[in-house]
Amino acid sequence: MPKAQLGELYAHGLGVIDDARVEFGPGFNVITGETGAGKTLLLGALNLCLGNDAGATRLAARDELRASAVFVDRDGHEVVLTREAGATGRLRSAVNASPSSAEALRVLGEALVVVHGQHDSLALRTRSDVLAILDASAGISTHDLDHVRRRLRQARSARDELGGDLTARQRELELLEYQIDELEGASISSANELRDALEELTRLTDLRDGQAALASVLDELDVAGDDGLLGQLAQAIDRLPKTPAYDPAREVLLGALAQAREGVHARVTGGEGVIARERGRPIGRREVNRARVAGGHVAVRVARGHRDTGGGARGDGIGDAMMVVVVARRGGLHVAATRLAVRDGKDPLVALTGRLDTVDEAVRRATRPGETWGDAVEALAASYREIGHAGAWTQHYQGGPIAFEQREFELAPGQSDSPYWDVPCEVGHAVAWNPSLSGGAKIEETYLLGEFELEPVTRLEHEYPRVKVVE
Repeated sequence: MPKAQLGELYAHGLGVIDDARVEFGPGFNVITGETGAGKTLLLGALNLCLGNDAGATRLAARDELRASAVFVDRDGHEVVLTREAGATGRLRSAVNASPSSAEALRVLGEALVVVHGQHDSLALRTRSDVLAILDASAGISTHDLDHVRRRLRQARSARDELGGDLTARQRELELLEYQIDELEGASISSANELRDALEELTRLTDLRDGQAALASVLDELDVAGDDGLLGQLAQAIDRLPKTPAYDPAREVLLGALAQAREGVHARVTGGEGVIARERGRPIGRREVNRARVAGGHVAVRVARGHRDTGGGARGDGIGDAMMVVVVARRGGLHVAATRLAVRDGKDPLVALTGRLDTVDEAVRRATRPGETWGDAVEALAASYREIGHAGAWTQHYQGGPIAFEQREFELAPGQSDSPYWDVPCEVGHAVAWNPSLSGGAKIEETYLLGEFELEPVTRLEHEYPRVKVVE
């Protein structure tokens, strides 16, 4: 049993916590606060001080992270456990201000404090925790085995930093080749191409919006009858005396009136002609391939469909299908969503996207407290096999945890040696899976993990359906 009392907990540079110091008194202490205030992060800071990686809390750590826990034993002696981020981003450990190791903190922590959580009972569902309970009950020490396993994980982590095993390197090579093909297919001609395209789109938008104003001016100048300004001017000219002395002036004024009327009509009809021609021209992929607005707080990526637009040969236009991917950031947190648009409700892309519903539902069911991220990606791979597309997940990143980064970490089926494989899915985590199939089908939404279900953040089917038919 623990023989010490937690007297003080300090956290700095951890998620929403800039700087917090909590002092505990004797007896029962309670920390309360609204959702998102940082209660779980404080517990994560304590876990860091106890030598643990702290799962999602570690992912929320900033460059200036520092966490300290002060314990007082029954003899009145203080024990200070500290973790802080170094220049390379790795965590340094200290005991009473003397450099130490995470392993030493874990050993000390076991004698100082026991941390219980509301989902502890779910640990019985994992093989490793059941074995730990059996070993403890039988008095079997696994200290040496645990040490070897940690060394093995460290060796695998070092290997992963150098590129991973042969399978991982081959997968990364295939991804790089795919990205190179996409960049070459974008046919980007210059560094200023996107800026020029956006300026051109802005010009055309202004031209389109100005047509209503031009039509209104034409109505004011030359409506039917004599109510228009040009009609009134013609009436004024007609009131000049009908004598040879005024004939030259009348001819000059009538000539100017005719030129004015022709000029107004030419401007309006000419502008309509420009609009008509530009509407008929396909918008090139290179013109709208990627755009960032609002100072980088919202990123919009638009990819065109690859089918013909009617001429028989593949053109440079969006054609009859379009994908829009939106990544938004607010308060340092990210969300992502994908929407598809087609011209025809019978487009094969509609049915292809419908097949992904099975994959999307399966991976969302597996993303719940008590399961691990490894369990979730395995469920995703199994659902691809179920719909007859085994291995399709290798063709595109499938998404996962999202929060302070667009990709908190990347994990794929089969990567059981990844340090993230056994990281548990916890209440409050955000996730954005994006199952995809070759041919342009993709589903992507952002959810928050609740205790019993996923809470949608981006899914607004009544307003923004996943696949929309547009004329």
